[in-house]
Amino acid sequence: MRRNKYFSAIDLGSTKIRVMIAETLAEEDRVRVIGVGEAPSFGMRKGSIADGESLSKSLMIAVGQAETMAGVQIREAVVSLGGLNIRTQRGKGVIAVGKVDGEVVQEDVERALSAVEKTDIPLNYEIIHIVPRSYRLDDQIDIVDPIGMQGVRLEVDAVVIVAFSPQIKQIRSLLVTCGIETRQFVFSPLAAAEAVLDRQQKELGVAVVDIGGMTTGLIVYEEGELLHCTSFAIGASHITNDIAIGLRTSIDLAERVKVEYGTANLDAIDKDEDIRLSSLDPSEDGDVSRYHVGEIIEARLEEILEKVSDILRSIEKEHPLPSGLILVGGGAHMPEIVDMTKNFLALPVSLGYPKSLSGIVDKVDDPGYAVVAGLIYWQIHNDFERGGGGRENPLSPIFRQVKEWFKIFMP
Repeated sequence: MRRNKYFSAIDLGSTKIRVMIAETLAEEDRVRVIGVGEAPSFGMRKGSIADGESLSKSLMIAVGQAETMAGVQIREAVVSLGGLNIRTQRGKGVIAVGKVDGEVVQEDVERALSAVEKTDIPLNYEIIHIVPRSYRLDDQIDIVDPIGMQGVRLEVDAVVIVAFSPQIKQIRSLLVTCGIETRQFVFSPLAAAEAVLDRQQKELGVAVVDIGGMTTGLIVYEEGELLHCTSFAIGASHITNDIAIGLRTSIDLAERVKVEYGTANLDAIDKDEDIRLSSLDPSEDGDVSRYHVGEIIEARLEEILEKVSDILRSIEKEHPLPSGLILVGGGAHMPEIVDMTKNFLALPVSLGYPKSLSGIVDKVDDPGYAVVAGLIYWQIHNDFERGGGGRENPLSPIFRQVKEWFKIFMP
């Protein structure tokens, strides 16, 4: 009898840690979320560990919640990697086709991708992703999948994503102290894209903006290919900090003001409307202008969007993105942010929600869960590519059907 398989994911954000446990249902050909956990990310700053002990405690709270809900223990997980110590560059790999008749097989593709690993990378960095963009077989260019074709010389053009080695070692060691083995690191924008995009969007051209706590990630696809991905050091926490400074209040009170009264649309606010601080914190007194709070929010959001615009302009994708821009992350919760982004960037804009989840979807049907859901998708997809790691028969009817289903959301 086939057994269900469990997959675990950990999103180590700068302000929130999110954990998800999902299972593939052997008898029902689907994937179901069975456990989630969330905790403040104390000890994490811009993707790097600033206080290991505090972060460990926060991680165990989130992991404990997910394990209790799911009734299973997390022993290994795919983990998000973000922040400013991630870099992307282009790489190429060239090999001679192995078979005498010149037919390209999977082994040739794997050797070509392995050749990309010889790309020069910065000191103290290591490769975490090699994402193929296109292949060339002799004089045939822009090939999406060369397997089955015939030729002599196979070349792959890829995006190489590298991360700061000490950062990776720190996170891996911290997880080990919590009893969790790191199965793989995935760059956060890549994970978010896997959760919210489908194949058609990637073909037409689309960008995903992940507004996190201290950083914002951006990833762009066109013609099914990854064009660009990056992150920069502005996020939703900067809005909170600005409100605290502008109102001369604590960070905690500023966050409540932002969540309960914040909006990205100044036109929706009466200039005479005040916020009574004592209604949020009995130790506070006095009133503050809600319009002034809106001005603070608008200024910081404009800074984020201006940075996004600059990046899109630099890759000549400022406007030709038919599928528009998808907003995810905790910062995407800001009311009216979709309309503001539409007006600022002159692009179609929508919120991104994790696709095709079953189980406890009421807890994860949220743009803030895009990264952790994407880690689950990424893991399952790679597990199928590896033939289930030897634990499942990759040719079983159920796993063939699920694999075909997942292809809908893959480039």
